[in-house]
Amino acid sequence: MGLVDKEGGLDGLVAQLSKGGLGGAASSWEGKGPNKKVDGTQVRRALGKDHVKMVAKKEGVSEKEASDGLASILPKVVNALTPDGRIPKDLDLSKALGGLKGLLG
Repeated sequence: MGLVDKEGGLDGLVAQLSKGGLGGAASSWEGKGPNKKVDGTQVRRALGKDHVKMVAKKEGVSEKEASDGLASILPKVVNALTPDGRIPKDLDLSKALGGLKGLLG
């Protein structure tokens, strides 16, 4: 949640991923087709080391574990929050992310 907030919501996060070279992957997560996979190195490059470091510190894991975890979870989160293939204008991110706990384990 902190990462999404820091980027200015889901729109901002997707924009940052796109700017960092993951535009095709992020678009696939929003769309209704299959989600393109990314790896931790790609996520670290797209988001920047400081963002990954923030997540790692918050979760009490290494930066590699954080970037690998983000690579695994971001496609699921973006996909789940964009059921119509686009980010809803009235998205209540806190409520939506709270409802994803069961999906994400």
